[in-house]
Amino acid sequence: MKSQSTEDPAHIASVQTVAGKQASQLIAN
Repeated sequence: MKSQSTEDPAHIASVQTVAGKQASQLIAN
């Protein structure tokens, strides 16, 4: 697991997107 650029905006955005999708699925259920 790379720990060189944890603060990379693209990485953060992708993590937020995944978290958002999971949250949406939980709310939908």
